Amino acid sequence: MRFDLLRAVAWQALGAVFCAGVSFALLVMLARVLGAESFGRYVFLLNLGILGLVSIEAGWPTLLYRAGVQNGEQSAELRGLMGNALAHVVVGAVLLATLAFVGLGRGDEGAALSLALLCMGGVAVMNLVSGRMRAAGLFGMEAVWQSAGRVASAGLVAALVLGLGSQHLGGIFAAWGLGLLLVIVLWGRAWLVWPAGAGMVAAYRKVWPFLLMGGLAVWLLKGDVVLLGGLRGGLVDSQSLSFYAAGTRLTEACLLLAAPLGNVLLGRFTQLAKPGAGGGLARGRRLRTLALWLTVGLTLAGGLVVLAAAWGGGWLMRGVFGEAYAPAGALLPWVLGMLPFALGNVVLVPLLTSLERERGLAACMAAGGVVLLLGLPWMSAMWGVRGGALAVALAHGAVFVMGWMVAWSALGEDLRS
Repeated sequence: MRFDLLRAVAWQALGAVFCAGVSFALLVMLARVLGAESFGRYVFLLNLGILGLVSIEAGWPTLLYRAGVQNGEQSAELRGLMGNALAHVVVGAVLLATLAFVGLGRGDEGAALSLALLCMGGVAVMNLVSGRMRAAGLFGMEAVWQSAGRVASAGLVAALVLGLGSQHLGGIFAAWGLGLLLVIVLWGRAWLVWPAGAGMVAAYRKVWPFLLMGGLAVWLLKGDVVLLGGLRGGLVDSQSLSFYAAGTRLTEACLLLAAPLGNVLLGRFTQLAKPGAGGGLARGRRLRTLALWLTVGLTLAGGLVVLAAAWGGGWLMRGVFGEAYAPAGALLPWVLGMLPFALGNVVLVPLLTSLERERGLAACMAAGGVVLLLGLPWMSAMWGVRGGALAVALAHGAVFVMGWMVAWSALGEDLRS
């Protein structure tokens, strides 16, 4: 796989921005058409579905991406992993959908959640194909692939809600899933194989750290609001929680902008770390140099964002969320304080994955999750939501420091060998 780093990142960024724009427009349309009560139920079911996606997808796209770069896009090993991945996605989506339907009493809510989980199965299949396309170096095609799925699903949802006047939540998820299915059938067949159970045990030994990391990543990104919400009415008042939650939207926006770089770096780093490749010493040095410079650059960029928020936070919050959120500007630099570490981890995660140190990475993320779980309630009791923001920064900092210790040891081993 050969690709130009900047061009690949540009394609991935364009695809991410386009998909985010379509999703945001669809969300605004649904908010206006469904009304406050039904829209709240839709977002609740959507969030449950996204949580289910963590176990349905289980990190298979990342494993396929790395295996494709290491062994070749048409290798037997990759095709075997693809069969295992599809078997896991199909069984996992159907099982979770059935449990949701039975567990919620088989009513409208249960049916809607079941359809949402089946829809997440379609999302997982799209992401499996994305993993193979990235392994082949087809980053532009992958961006168009995801954009096509987003447009097809959003178009069918809009046709259902606006054209037919339906507000049934289950129908919305069904239309979403049907749009993904059309793209998969019409375009994705060449990248798919039949689901297969052969070799599944060995494959699970490889994929379980990615499943664990997926859950931990959600916790590190979302757990602060969950924990602070549990403190509401006691140590944290509702207004402070709202200001904090608004600030986290900007945090996630910054990480979304950096995500395309991480997508591309996994392939580039895996190329340089490929076992048995020629020029091992020189390749190892290039890998270490590239990772270090990118980490320094992104960490400094995160620091500049924090300084900018300290200077113009009030203006930014007022412009994005309205006049009522202007006082949140004083809190914004604290909320964004985790960015230097979190952006540095955008490089660290693909680096450790390329070095096949995902188990060590999972351990580092677990340690960060414990820091968040134990530190946030205590620090919030001392300093309110600012203390909560500081705990989040410490959690991401723990992942950063421990992860680089693992990476430096692994890079040293590669250079010595």
